[in-house]
This record gives sequence, C-alpha cells and structure tokens, in this order.
Amino acid sequence: MLPGRTFEPAAIEGMAGMLQIREVSKFFPGVRALDGVSVSFQPGEVHALVGENGAGKSTLIKIICGIYAPDEGEVLIDGEQIHLHTYKDALDRKINLVSQEIQVIPKSTVAENVMLDKIERFSAYGKIDWKRLYAEAQRYIDLVELNLPASMPVGG
Repeated sequence: MLPGRTFEPAAIEGMAGMLQIREVSKFFPGVRALDGVSVSFQPGEVHALVGENGAGKSTLIKIICGIYAPDEGEVLIDGEQIHLHTYKDALDRKINLVSQEIQVIPKSTVAENVMLDKIERFSAYGKIDWKRLYAEAQRYIDLVELNLPASMPVGG
C-alpha cells in the first residue's frame, strides 16, 4: 500500500463518518500524558501515529478506542459528541485500530486472526458463521491489497 493512499468511501461501506478529537488531555498520577490534542480523521483515510517514547501515542489511541476516557476535551463523530466506555463501543461505531504489536494466534487462519476482536458478531447460539467471517476478513484483506486468502493458515 502506498503512503497517503485514500480509499473511496464506497469501498468501506458502513464506516463511521468523520472522527474528531478536540483539545483532549489525559492525566495520570504525576504526568500529563496528553495536553490539548486535536486531530480529525475522514472515512477512507489511513493514518500512522509516530513519536518518541512517552509522547502519548498509545494514550491517544486508547481514548479513540474507548479504553481510556479523556480527562478534558471531546471525541466527536460527524460533529456529535460521543462517549466511548469500552473497545466494543468503538467497534460498534466502526472505529478500529491496527496495533504495532503484531501477535498471532498459532494454529489458526489469517481470517481468525484478523477478525478475533469481532468474532462475536459472527456467532449466534454458540455457533460461529465461518462463511460470513471468512468473507468479511477477505474484504479487509482485499481493502489493504494483501495477496493472500483469508483461509491461509498462520505461518504457512
């Protein structure tokens, strides 16, 4: 994938609208992890967050994904303030992340690893709809132009 590439919104059906972080601050005992951070994201954009250790990258991501709540500032989608209390709240609003710590579940498929945090969406009455899960995983794989099948075993 090329840096700065923007995907057409039609290719990302169901994606949330514009996400804005406005003047967000986060405090921990003895440290201000974020100080008035503002950033916005449009549907279809791919962003990378870089900075020195301790710059607040992980803290910002955790706020965007509902793991932490901001102490100051606000998170908005399409201009409407939202309150994310859990990672599931973020996923329900089509907010997701790709972590730099890549760990995979051995003896599983690419699809199972890609969809691990979303697997409950594909289960009902204790059974997983594997066909639907694999199709959705393949959609994500194709979106980022990886040339591999969702059914491929990890490591091989």
